Amino acid sequence: MNIGYGNKKKNNKRGYLFMIKYPYLNIIKLFENEKYPWEYDFKNENTNEVYQKESETMKNDVLYKFALYKNDKMFDTDGTLLSSKNTKNKDNEIFTCQLAREVYRKLFEFKDKIEEANVSRYANCVLGEGYGPDTINTFMDVGEKLLFSEFKEKLDDNDPFKKNRSFSKDFLIHTVLEKKLGIGGKEKDKILKYLNSITTIGNYCLVPAYFNPFRGTKFKDYFDLSLVNLKCKKNSDAWNFKGNIINWQSEHFNNFINEFFLWDYVKFTNNTYDVKDMFDKSYKSEISKSITKDVRNNSIDENTMLTFIDNAVWSIKRRGFFMTLLLEICLADYKKYTGIKDTMKKNNICNMNDAINFVLQFCNMEKLNIKILDTFDDDIYEVYLLYKKKVNVA
Repeated sequence: MNIGYGNKKKNNKRGYLFMIKYPYLNIIKLFENEKYPWEYDFKNENTNEVYQKESETMKNDVLYKFALYKNDKMFDTDGTLLSSKNTKNKDNEIFTCQLAREVYRKLFEFKDKIEEANVSRYANCVLGEGYGPDTINTFMDVGEKLLFSEFKEKLDDNDPFKKNRSFSKDFLIHTVLEKKLGIGGKEKDKILKYLNSITTIGNYCLVPAYFNPFRGTKFKDYFDLSLVNLKCKKNSDAWNFKGNIINWQSEHFNNFINEFFLWDYVKFTNNTYDVKDMFDKSYKSEISKSITKDVRNNSIDENTMLTFIDNAVWSIKRRGFFMTLLLEICLADYKKYTGIKDTMKKNNICNMNDAINFVLQFCNMEKLNIKILDTFDDDIYEVYLLYKKKVNVA
């Protein structure tokens, strides 16, 4: 049973009461039914009948399912509350993705309020006040660089979207849903892998209130530039997004990286984290290039965008795998989970490989070879199945 949202208003009260009584049922359901939870597609949590029917019809077309999801004004996979001004349903807050919310509550101590027809947009978390859900890596700029021209060429001259200058959500919906235009070429496989990754657990995070829309307008949602801005922002400066001031102090940056398991996006040097350039071919290695400005001067072409996709998918999957390990323990033994996090802090864990191996050893498993962790291929699945048995027995 899906809880917390639905497509019929009369179910709101029942869904609300069910959430209060069983607040973590969706996470339990996820681990019971999913072989590899870090690959679970959060779009599946959308109970809208139209979405379910259409996505089932086109279940093998990843791009179509994504366009269908973007067309649904009632649901967002990362737990964001979509403004009721954009929908006919004034109680749409109850339709937010509760699975994402429950992950935040468990792993990050997210203190969002649940009321009958309202789920708070911003709330306290382990780092302090005023944090809200965000999607780390997004799709639109990828579509701009790799799909936009191909789609435009396929449109008739009299098509109203023929003269569009950007790959907007409306353009995506028009070309994919209405025109049912597909993609081809060498980029296709990588684009589909990226689309499969961005609505999974490893791509969701909490950020300071109002930073989500702010970074969307200033950095085109690029997460590396967003992190540079968080690191370098002076305390005397204030963000201002449509009159909303963002509450943040730059000295919290290192804790922000640690608390939200963002180690693959940075490297530890001189007692702080330097943000890695996600367009660097050496991103996955120790010689990765750092960036110090929240602007990107180098041009982004097709090849560099494909490099970005490789790096983003790698980071999303590894972070999702680590979050899965922690959730398994969290559900089995919350005291053990808090013990792991506290010990990690004392040991100053500052990269993903060390973090994964620390949890495995804590659960009486052997450390993984660095090559396996860096490659992150099918070998990791067998490790997870063994780990799952260990945790369940313990």
